[in-house]
Amino acid sequence: MTSISACQPEVIDDVLMLSAAVDELSQKDTLYVDCEGDKLSRYGALYTVQIYDGNPQRRVYLVDVDILGASAFDSVSTLGNTLRSLLETKRLVFFDPRGDIDALWNLFQVMPGNVLCLQLAEIAYRRRTKTRAIWEPSYVNGLGKCIDQYCRGSLTRNEIAIKARVSSELKAGRFQYSDFKLSNSNDSQDMRIYACADVLCLPELEKTFWQGSLCSGGEQWVLENSRSRCARAKEYVARDVFGSKKNAIPPPFSYTHHTGLVCRC
Repeated sequence: MTSISACQPEVIDDVLMLSAAVDELSQKDTLYVDCEGDKLSRYGALYTVQIYDGNPQRRVYLVDVDILGASAFDSVSTLGNTLRSLLETKRLVFFDPRGDIDALWNLFQVMPGNVLCLQLAEIAYRRRTKTRAIWEPSYVNGLGKCIDQYCRGSLTRNEIAIKARVSSELKAGRFQYSDFKLSNSNDSQDMRIYACADVLCLPELEKTFWQGSLCSGGEQWVLENSRSRCARAKEYVARDVFGSKKNAIPPPFSYTHHTGLVCRC
């Protein structure tokens, strides 16, 4: 594994720090984004927005929405920018934006306008050597699986180990999603590294999937369905977004109405 420096989480929990961060991020065309929260959706809580701009220092901004509230998105920076304006106008790369966008829109009325979903890009990449007639994906890969399979130089061994451990603890119920509150985390450094890892790996995954060889028609399919995943946040949903159809693959790669597809995390 390539030797890389440790990540540098920078917690943004006051408007002065936010102003500096937003003005720095405004200089970049593409931002790599993820969110943490409890039941991350319109039905839950949004605690943190993680943003990485690809800087070689591996500095990741952790915007503390739990502390800042709506001012996290609407405080105006020295140069006249807001986090809202960046999220709504910049090209954003998420792994899976569904819960994030559902929370951003329904809790704070922030609707990103140019999103690439790498989970969908991975399907098109994985399908590049298959024919439509003989192959249809029966599962989607989660971020952990993609890190294991595709990441070679974007995370340190320590970051990979911490991400795997925290993910396991969350699934086992030994960690709670409330631990992602930056102000009260019982294991704050590990939780911060976990949050950073979720975005530090995205440039490498983007290069592998999006700048690699996609299946025929894959680019259009990924872009259209990335937009569809975001637009769903504006739909009325009578149940939690983490229902049985969360892992369904959009058409045309699925020819029947899938429910409950296995997510290989």
